[in-house]
Amino acid sequence: ARGPRSLALWNPPPLAPSGVLEWHEGLPPGGAARRHSAVGEAARLLAACAAHGIRTLAFVRTRALAELLLERARDLIDDPPLKKRIASYRAGYRADERREIERALASGELVCVVATNALELGVDIGHLDATIHLGYPGSVASLRQQMGRAGRSGRPSVALLIAQDSPLEQHFVARPAALIDRPLEHAAIAPRNPTLLRQHLAAAAHEQPLRLPPPATAAAAAQSPEAEPELGAWREWSGAAQAAVRARELELRGETLHAPAGAAAAAKISLRDIDRKVVRVVVRSRPAAAG
Repeated sequence: ARGPRSLALWNPPPLAPSGVLEWHEGLPPGGAARRHSAVGEAARLLAACAAHGIRTLAFVRTRALAELLLERARDLIDDPPLKKRIASYRAGYRADERREIERALASGELVCVVATNALELGVDIGHLDATIHLGYPGSVASLRQQMGRAGRSGRPSVALLIAQDSPLEQHFVARPAALIDRPLEHAAIAPRNPTLLRQHLAAAAHEQPLRLPPPATAAAAAQSPEAEPELGAWREWSGAAQAAVRARELELRGETLHAPAGAAAAAKISLRDIDRKVVRVVVRSRPAAAG
């Protein structure tokens, strides 16, 4: 069960006017509106959450920001054991390192974690109380996905969106309804992409065997969606189905396609990548020639 959730927009306080900056930029008095660092504000909030035992995920957009925010938050904490209860989670860590961070956060050994969107999808960690968002992540869907990491145990949760100096984020702070009432973005996908379609055929067959057109009427069925109306005409998914059979992701039994026994095909579909192939780039430098 999900508990009640609150969203707060946090605008860093303004800095004192700078006559030098106004002169340099040719601005009238008071024209150089500047605010305190959003990173500094996020660090203060994260340190406060750690000190009060509020289990928190702080989301940033880059690896460099993840490490910077972690360092700033630790600098604000005087208790050495508490410093060790804050960690970062980002791309670039080995799989076993990520699993250890997830385990420590789930068990309560870690109280706060600074994360990139590597922790936005596909990781289910309950008993989190708050999320901190360093800047608008770029879409309402991503923001809600990040906010949804907290409050899964039925307890109330809060999301703190710290605005940066961008016009869009300052607009949201000035008019919160523009963000709160903003609809989810429409997903743009290519459902007939051969790789994507093959994966989804295997997942669909796990729910219910897929019917094929009878061999005698295959030519006519190529122009008709009657074999599987939900999938469209046979010609639109026949190539992906045949490739899945060759790869043993589907089994042909008479005039139906079945999923092989074992784990559900959906568990093999990545939420982040269409293809699971990993390419490793290795850079080797040659020693400089003597002389």
